[in-house]
Amino acid sequence: MHFDVIVCGAGSAGSTVAGRLAADTDLNILLLEAGGTDERENVQDPWLWPTNLGTDGVWNFVTEPEPQLSAAPAYYPMGRGLGGGGSINVSVWARGHRADWDSYARIADDDVWDYEHILDVYRRIEAYQGPSDARRGTSGPMWIEQLPNDNSFFEAVQDAAQSQGIPKVADLNGALMEQAAGTSVRDANIHDGRRQSPYRSFVTPVQNQKNLTVLTAAEVGRVLFEGDRAVGVRLTDGVELFADRQVVLSLGAVNTPAVLMRSGVGDREELQRLDIPLRKHLPGVGRNLHDHINVPLVWGVSDDAELPAPMQAVTGMLWNLSEPQAPAAVVYVETFPVVAPPIAAQGGVPERAVTFLTGVRLRSRGDVRLSSADPATPPLIRTGWLNDGSDIPALLDIVARVTTIADSPELGKHLSERVFPPANADQDAVIDYLRRGTQTFWHQCGTAAMGHGALAVVDSRLRVWGTTGLRIVDASILPHVPVANTMAPSVAIGMQGADFIADDLA
Repeated sequence: MHFDVIVCGAGSAGSTVAGRLAADTDLNILLLEAGGTDERENVQDPWLWPTNLGTDGVWNFVTEPEPQLSAAPAYYPMGRGLGGGGSINVSVWARGHRADWDSYARIADDDVWDYEHILDVYRRIEAYQGPSDARRGTSGPMWIEQLPNDNSFFEAVQDAAQSQGIPKVADLNGALMEQAAGTSVRDANIHDGRRQSPYRSFVTPVQNQKNLTVLTAAEVGRVLFEGDRAVGVRLTDGVELFADRQVVLSLGAVNTPAVLMRSGVGDREELQRLDIPLRKHLPGVGRNLHDHINVPLVWGVSDDAELPAPMQAVTGMLWNLSEPQAPAAVVYVETFPVVAPPIAAQGGVPERAVTFLTGVRLRSRGDVRLSSADPATPPLIRTGWLNDGSDIPALLDIVARVTTIADSPELGKHLSERVFPPANADQDAVIDYLRRGTQTFWHQCGTAAMGHGALAVVDSRLRVWGTTGLRIVDASILPHVPVANTMAPSVAIGMQGADFIADDLA
């Protein structure tokens, strides 16, 4: 079967690309998704998101053991099904900081990625329901609202942060994304208690058009080439599908590089080791894996503390935002205990607790490699967390700062003492907790990075270097993780990719 454009992956970016391109009814678009439907209550009810973990609604990846992390493999899930991660995440809408986008523009040497340009992209995306702000869009396809902050606990969290020099800001995606620190009630893509995923926002409105085909249970094994030109894809069941004009990979920061390498695009030595014929030597494929490391810091609660329902955190706290390569913190406060399995196994987890989910951007990087050319064999994932000498000191500073906020008088009537790591832990014990108790924040990116250096994989218009007819349109193109959850940046990348493709095909 032949199509004009094949988009591989119906996650946040892929859904945006396919939906936008399908608006041109002269283009015949195929959207492929390895997983299944999003017509499930634990997808449509955003507060049920944890029930997707461990199911066929996610890629249940596990990382390689790493000595600096006490050699324990870690669970590393990613969304699988219509909507991808945007169908199973916590529905945080966070655009990314000015410094992030300006950094991407410098690396790409193209101001189409700078903050001012991306602001306009977001205005086209959003149907924002909050107070009027020139930074926000109000007539786009994605419903975005600020969650209600009607509980004294979250107000106390903001008061505590402000007492330590982190100011309250009215809009997480407004002024906060242009300054060095702040707390705000978070934005979410939720309407009347139902998830408004990028798939539902961009694809569902056009899904009955004759020029758009959506196939589920369609896992891409590799890209088909004629010379240097991508001409289609081969699915893992052997079916071949052809794209007369463009192939787009939007499979995420693990599967996108894996498909590239199985297609012969990657590091020459790695491909030779697996007897994969070389199509294009791009040593950056699979390298530069970047993510927020999640350091859960857990406090006990006072007997008479009145807390909001679990899973419904509304307060976001961010700081050290203005240096895109520096350690920075993205903190959400949840009203239930969150601990990594090695920590939970030792016992002592309280039934009632407050967790400061502390996502930290570190300098360290990991990678994604193949252990086999067989698509049925999962890729090898190394997070690289804590392998840079600056990582531990940065995390110790952040633990200390969160502790100062949590132990402040403003939270005194709500919280007791820190449980994990224990309040009386010395520095060595805290470091041991960091090595055993950290997890992914599900913000994986960087493995097909945009740029011009030896490890760049795509150019500023998301074309894979050294090929024609092949683009990467997902968070794997980001040179570093933004100070944000990655759904909103992925949608922005999808908008950019759709514009670039439309320009090429005009």
